[in-house]
Amino acid sequence: MHILRTGGKYAREQQRLSGVKAVVFALTGIILLILPISHIWFLSLIFFGYALHCLKKRSNWHKGILGEKMVVEALTP
Repeated sequence: MHILRTGGKYAREQQRLSGVKAVVFALTGIILLILPISHIWFLSLIFFGYALHCLKKRSNWHKGILGEKMVVEALTP
């Protein structure tokens, strides 16, 4: 069987984007914790929560990339 394309370009870009979002939101959460403004700590928790969500999405994209590679390997003679 001839593989027309290997794929994964979109998935790799989404994985990278999710990683960047996680770092940005985590750093924003840290900055909000450092600021001397009272009652803003709950906002930093929201940013940390979204950073964790982005890390989970990054992990899911990584699993998808591995799955695509496994399918290509299984289909190649």
